[in-house]
Amino acid sequence: MAFCNQGSWKCLREQQSGFTFTEVMVVIALLSILLSLAAPSFQGLITQSRLTSISTQLRSALLTARSEAIKSNRQVTLCASEDKLTCSNGSWGSGSIAFIDRGVVGEVNDGDEIIKQFQRASSTLQVLQAGLNGLVSFTPDGASDTSGALMVCDRMNNAEPRRICLSRSGVVNVTKEDCVEHSIACPV
Repeated sequence: MAFCNQGSWKCLREQQSGFTFTEVMVVIALLSILLSLAAPSFQGLITQSRLTSISTQLRSALLTARSEAIKSNRQVTLCASEDKLTCSNGSWGSGSIAFIDRGVVGEVNDGDEIIKQFQRASSTLQVLQAGLNGLVSFTPDGASDTSGALMVCDRMNNAEPRRICLSRSGVVNVTKEDCVEHSIACPV
């Protein structure tokens, strides 16, 4: 093994390491091909994540309203709401509010107290309902005035929908299967 003299060109050339321009370009080309193949599966993953998020939010809204009814020993209503102040007959995907319902059931009156406001769903998702008609009320013992189902669908049909099932006893479940009493299908 020979020792290099400081400053010798031969010594510097032997110590240099790195990649050539051709090697770097081949790696970039391979990475771009792999990313173009993986991108569609990432879109499906993002859609699944959005469905799970909105389903969890709707379940949380139902459970919050139920627990507030039990805690406050009063009737609590959860309804679809576009303006976050009043109930609307619109879609659950436009947002919802939970309120202590002291007056006319299903209407936000002067004596009512809004407990929580829930955000709207992504525009790529659609929320359908069966049996709930835009609102559900919970009695002080936690029972629901109705049974029903909400279904979160992807508008592009790229992912399996989620169903939120509500029983009259107030039990809330999220499933990929049909609810026992209510069957809903996403539009094709």
